[in-house]
Amino acid sequence: MISAVDLVREQIRLAAGETLSFSQADVRLTGHAISCRITAQDPWRHYMPSPGTLRRVRLPTGHDVRVDTYAYSGCAVPAQYDPIVAKVITWGHDRAESMRRLQRALGEIALIGVATTLPIQQLIAHHPEFLRAEYHTESLRRDLPEDALPEEVARDLAVAAAIAYVRRSLAGQPSLPDRLRSGWHRTSRRLPE
Repeated sequence: MISAVDLVREQIRLAAGETLSFSQADVRLTGHAISCRITAQDPWRHYMPSPGTLRRVRLPTGHDVRVDTYAYSGCAVPAQYDPIVAKVITWGHDRAESMRRLQRALGEIALIGVATTLPIQQLIAHHPEFLRAEYHTESLRRDLPEDALPEEVARDLAVAAAIAYVRRSLAGQPSLPDRLRSGWHRTSRRLPE
């Protein structure tokens, strides 16, 4: 993303015995890129592997957003291989612009069917230490503060919890269908006088 060189293509060329299609002097690095690896692991259970079937997949799109993945709705996430599901890479003129694109891209992703590291990566992408680039290998050992949860995510979670509560509480209460409340079924069987 910062070199505009397709490194995978160049690796394949080298493996085939060809030479690089550019010289070192041709490489110009511009801007800032951030890469985020989403894996089929449950971060709330010590990163336990989470194989299974992805029932729904929605990937982000947009300017300077790249997604490398094999995932699609209905695909299997195997237990035998690297648990990576997708890699999201964003580019910007500077780190702040790249970070805004990453936050938006992570917010657009939907991976339903297996537990992934996506929720914790969404929290990290909004975490003040990460935004200030003042993080280190011990950052994940501490609990993420509650205020790291974006306001729109907290709102959506509250709405989902309220709907689930109402549906659960209504499920146990018997109700009489409207067609039986009118009494038409009782009077229709009465013989004429």
